[in-house]
Amino acid sequence: MNSTDPIPFTTPWLKVPWAQLSSRARLLAGQWQSALLSALERMDRPGLTRPEIIQMGVDGTQRVFGQARSPRQVRRMLDRIEQRAAGRREWHHLELFVEESPAAQPLRATGPASPFEALADSIAGLANPAAPTPTEEAAFLLEAWREEQGVLLRGVAPKQARAELLAFLWDRCPWLSDSRPGLQKKVLRKFVHYAHSGENPIALLDGRVARAGESRAPEIPREHFDRLSWLTAKKFGGRVQFAVDELIATGEAMGLPGDFTEFLLAHRGLNGVVNQRLLAHIKPDVDALAPYLLGKKAIDDATAPLRRLKDNLPSMHVVNADDFTMPVYCWLPDGTLTRGQVLAFIDIRSLCVVGHMLIPERNYDSLAIRSCMTGVCRQWGIPAVWYFERGIWKQSKIIKGIAPLHWSGARSAEEAAFGWEQLGSRFIHATRARSKPVEKVGDLLQRLMEGEPGYCGRDERRDCPEETKRAKLAVESGRDHPAQHFLSFEQWETRLAEIIARYNAKRQGKGADARSPLEIFEACWPRENPPTPLEARCWHLGAHYVRRFVVVDSGITFKFGKQRFAYADEQLSPWRHHEVLAWFNPDEPERIAVTQVNDRDGRTARFVERLEDVGFLAALNPDSPEAAHYREQLKKQHGFNAHPAARFRALEAKFAANFRTVVTDRHTAAMAAALQDGRAAAEARQRADATQRRQTQKRAARLGIAGVLTDGDAAAAAEGTRMMEQALKQLEEGE
Repeated sequence: MNSTDPIPFTTPWLKVPWAQLSSRARLLAGQWQSALLSALERMDRPGLTRPEIIQMGVDGTQRVFGQARSPRQVRRMLDRIEQRAAGRREWHHLELFVEESPAAQPLRATGPASPFEALADSIAGLANPAAPTPTEEAAFLLEAWREEQGVLLRGVAPKQARAELLAFLWDRCPWLSDSRPGLQKKVLRKFVHYAHSGENPIALLDGRVARAGESRAPEIPREHFDRLSWLTAKKFGGRVQFAVDELIATGEAMGLPGDFTEFLLAHRGLNGVVNQRLLAHIKPDVDALAPYLLGKKAIDDATAPLRRLKDNLPSMHVVNADDFTMPVYCWLPDGTLTRGQVLAFIDIRSLCVVGHMLIPERNYDSLAIRSCMTGVCRQWGIPAVWYFERGIWKQSKIIKGIAPLHWSGARSAEEAAFGWEQLGSRFIHATRARSKPVEKVGDLLQRLMEGEPGYCGRDERRDCPEETKRAKLAVESGRDHPAQHFLSFEQWETRLAEIIARYNAKRQGKGADARSPLEIFEACWPRENPPTPLEARCWHLGAHYVRRFVVVDSGITFKFGKQRFAYADEQLSPWRHHEVLAWFNPDEPERIAVTQVNDRDGRTARFVERLEDVGFLAALNPDSPEAAHYREQLKKQHGFNAHPAARFRALEAKFAANFRTVVTDRHTAAMAAALQDGRAAAEARQRADATQRRQTQKRAARLGIAGVLTDGDAAAAAEGTRMMEQALKQLEEGE
């Protein structure tokens, strides 16, 4: 044997030669080959574990046998095949897949080795070697014809070549025919037909397969077809039988032609059942018409979607927003249960939630939208595009916000939208719900809410948990307090923020490329060209109310409801005693925007910080947070006085009075100098004494001593407290 010749494939495990196996054993071997071939070919691939290979085999048995074999049986079969193959990955040999104890029924005899063994590869290439499709059978017969022609070219007699081919097909391809004479007639018929057709492969196909799809029945007249389709879709909701019955009953009265009635009667069977051929013609047309009868939403749902790529978008370039009624009940201070509304703002690029607002009412207004937009811009900057649903600025004004006394509405929705456009932030409105990515984010958030107290399901009428139903009845009847079963509004607001943070941090997708929305948001942040921060000139776009004020010595002060607000700092100092416009947002009371009276576009706007109340004894402990807050408010107070003080000093220097110098004699001048020196020395002693008294008081406060004398001997008191502090320090060091 030449070293390059392939090693013969031996089958020592076969208790019965392959040629003598029963057709059932051969069929079962072919089925196992088709089921496990995919798993065997991937056996040594890196990245696939043994359980994954076994599961692939289980899936293959489900496809081939119609019922999945157990993983244990598949594992044993794979081990048996690997052992039989002995390292040779020649899975096209059906002998490898024969069962352990096949039926020993010598049904067919076989001769010497056939020259058509090359066809074994074609058999292995079939999707199911035990039951090929008609097209696969035709392709296999074409390969067999070519192999026969090759044998004839090598000088083999035609009868001998045909006999050997039939012997091979009889042994290896039981699916071609159930009898030897039938196989011979079939092969002869196919080959002759193939030769007479000019070697057209279509001649090898089964005639029934070649004629599949050809209709030999008379064509349905178009006018009959259209009339029946329209009535079925328009009046009977797709029920063809009802339309046929009505047209038969009323056709004569409506003046329909007699051949149409005969056509309908011919296609209606017993009990009014409509002929399947007629149904096959009518149903697609009726299904295509249905969305246009239902309206715009149905048409949108039936429209093919477009995939919109966003890989080239940076973070915070486009912000999408929508409202959601989350599937969780909470209770308000008055004891009523509500699901409220959640306004969610997301970044399109990363699907990261960048802002949200929980509203207790069932409806929301444009002021809530403005507040949420302002919050997003304060944290992340102004986006280039606001992507909202169609007409959100108009449709959201369900609640008519009435301005408090002395205040007026800051801007109409249209003015505010135009103001954002002036800042370069455009508005785009979605025409379909499916075109808003925020809808998908809302779905993911609701998935994270399952199991929360008060969860009522996506469709409350159908999937509300029984526990929630009982809790609602108990609360609404007054038997139980809402806190026993539900979260309060404040608790649900906190929990909602936690759920959103969990969503933002949760990785989406599979594999090593999976990233969380927050990671994508940070990775795609435009560091070279970041968004414009929210400045005072933009504040009026999110402010709810505006009012005229004259800046008095106490700044800008007013009461909003029962709460008092005061605003004064260095920014407001130049406008003291001037009339200004104050733009106020109750959701952001820490600051207001102030503009000149004639400026409603924010060109002269500036922020003014709120002057907050301080504790009465905040200055006692200089290291306490209260003292730091006190110093911060003092800084605002001094800043508010900065402009008048600077103005006073400038004018005082500019218009200082000039006086003539007094001329005195030598003795008077000497006496004046002595008096001046004595007064300076006395003032120095007073300052030193005051400093010493302050230091003594501080030491006494640190030592916890109350009532240290300040009018007696200051030096003695200072020395005493110093010695006590030193002694206490030595005592602490000794311990």
